[in-house]
Amino acid sequence: MSAESLASIKIKLEGKAEDELGEAIKLHLETHRDVTLIDVIKFLYQSVLGSFHLLDHMTESEIETWINKNLAATQPEKEPLTEKLYGDKWVRVNLGAFKQKYGDDHKLLIKLFMKGKEEKRTLTTEFSAKLDSLLKLVVTGKIRPLNSNSDLPGLVIGFFANVGINFDFNSLSMNTVLLIGTVAIAFLGKIFGTLIVKPASNLSLKQLYYVGWAMNSRGAAELVIALVAFRFGLIPIEIFSVLVAMAMITTLTFPFVLSRGIKKNPGIMDEKTPIT
Repeated sequence: MSAESLASIKIKLEGKAEDELGEAIKLHLETHRDVTLIDVIKFLYQSVLGSFHLLDHMTESEIETWINKNLAATQPEKEPLTEKLYGDKWVRVNLGAFKQKYGDDHKLLIKLFMKGKEEKRTLTTEFSAKLDSLLKLVVTGKIRPLNSNSDLPGLVIGFFANVGINFDFNSLSMNTVLLIGTVAIAFLGKIFGTLIVKPASNLSLKQLYYVGWAMNSRGAAELVIALVAFRFGLIPIEIFSVLVAMAMITTLTFPFVLSRGIKKNPGIMDEKTPIT
């Protein structure tokens, strides 16, 4: 991977934003200084999934320690107390503004943070869709580095290569039960999730079955979430490696299942073809 990292390259949005997501990213770039692609990924993650990356992997005591440490290291600043995120579901609390108004009252901040548990959890597939849109903006040149010498698309590829660098095969051999269980849940969860919408869908059960398999092919979100969580020490190497293996297995399996399905049922996704 290049000596430059995605966390060090400042970016800009070229031209006008073409949709609501582009407008949100543009506003984020205009509101903050020295924004990197990693910052935008975090912005989109928090917009969709809020604080569940911490709520799922840390106890309340650990969250209290983490918040207290970060608040103590923050300098008071005169800025808006909250920042609007994309989608109007979550807001981000600016620690500098919080400290300016409430001092070191970390108990209040923890109380606000823990209320996130009351929110309905959003599916990671929604974050995956936002991530796909972001990567398209990078590949098409709409999002560019401020420094013209930086190869942003190449570094995006390097980001995913970094997943492989941190991958540990040895940990998988010691956690085969966890790996098998995680892969099984990933497969069955997506397939079952598509089958249960049958009453509200015109698709047949067989068509929904293959849509469920198609959902398994989108492993980008899982890889990004796993790498960010691992880098911040939220999950150990064993869990990280299992998540990466799960994303690889589910993604690589789909083409074979789809190919076999098309051979057995030509035109299976054609609305004019009656499938039972």
